[in-house]
Amino acid sequence: MTDDKRLNLLEKMAILVFAALLAYIVLTFGLSLFGLDHPWPCPKR
Repeated sequence: MTDDKRLNLLEKMAILVFAALLAYIVLTFGLSLFGLDHPWPCPKR
């Protein structure tokens, strides 16, 4: 029972981390693609 609970918690944590990472990447690339907000200096030519 404990192994199952631990595995479930680990799965939830992994999914949460993956979702957060994916959202961060999508937001960063989306914003840089539309040129709305840049936390880093981006040279425009």
